[in-house]
Amino acid sequence: MAGVVDVVYLVRVKSYGGQAFRKAGLLGPRCIRLNANCDFDRSEMVLILCHELAHQLAGVQESHSDDWRIAYASFVRQAGRLGLLTPEETDQGVKMALHGAATSFLGWPERAEKLRQARRRQAARFRAVLMQSGVKAGSLIVFRYKRRQWRGGVIRLNRYTVSVGEPTGTETLVRVPFQRVLQICE
Repeated sequence: MAGVVDVVYLVRVKSYGGQAFRKAGLLGPRCIRLNANCDFDRSEMVLILCHELAHQLAGVQESHSDDWRIAYASFVRQAGRLGLLTPEETDQGVKMALHGAATSFLGWPERAEKLRQARRRQAARFRAVLMQSGVKAGSLIVFRYKRRQWRGGVIRLNRYTVSVGEPTGTETLVRVPFQRVLQICE
């Protein structure tokens, strides 16, 4: 990584495995964010790191251009030579870099679909519990938001959240995930 990136951040997010960027414009330090919140195995993390290093080498504005693909394949080969990837993973990573989609390797589309289905099932369970407890439009609830407890009126139950507003209002102020609802007020 020396000479390719200046700073590596470990972050906890839901939306990506890695992200390459420059702080303060094109002349700022070269940075990479790696998601410490995900359950990727070692080889997947190595491929994510190679992916983001290739963005830094090719230029973060290049996206997944031909220059990026060549740089990515080079980093994957280097990781294979260092023993960070098996020969099969190295071969698959190089083929993906040169010929495939930028993020569809090692079964990620299937894993993403399984995670989406699990999230839908969990949300449906939370929603059912809330509805059995009597939560409906007009109910008053107590919920956690930004480390504090708040009280608000339910405007509607969405797929994953409860739209909450002023106890007597009809305008949504915040959408609260089901699991943050603490109690229902009578």
